[in-house]
Amino acid sequence: MRRIASCLSIVLLLVCGSLSKAEAFVMRLSQTDANQMVRMAFPQRNTYQGVDLLMTSPTLSFIGNNEVAVALTIDADDDAESVKARVSLTGQLDYQKGNRTLQIKQPRVTEFTVLEQTGPASGDLLKRIEQIKNKPAPFIMLVDFRTFSLPFLANQIPTDIHVQSEQLVVEF
Repeated sequence: MRRIASCLSIVLLLVCGSLSKAEAFVMRLSQTDANQMVRMAFPQRNTYQGVDLLMTSPTLSFIGNNEVAVALTIDADDDAESVKARVSLTGQLDYQKGNRTLQIKQPRVTEFTVLEQTGPASGDLLKRIEQIKNKPAPFIMLVDFRTFSLPFLANQIPTDIHVQSEQLVVEF
């Protein structure tokens, strides 16, 4: 957490110009900076259609109009089988001010590449996971601002977060 706070402090110093007291404070993060922040929220566990998933190694890309893509590695296990895959998803960036979270709402799997598979040759687990392609998947948490301590911003809560001009714009 200190690393991300230090990183954000440096980014703020580089990105922010002089603002009058009446103006809102706006922080603009490059895709690289946003990825550093997002990686802090992983690994994540989720259950989808009875399958336990461990999601790791996210890479976020800005598409536009608040649409983002994220590639991540999933490890799925059931009683007799396990699958490790690299998955690409697209969806709408969704900032929930009330619970201070940034997530991808209704992501859709666009690519699915199996990296490893163990278990019976029938591949029932793999079939169940592949069925999510082009269908809404569970939301993906990108950032939980409740876990961040941002003393340089007086621990303010962002009022809005969106993608604009290939940057993640965070308004306070």
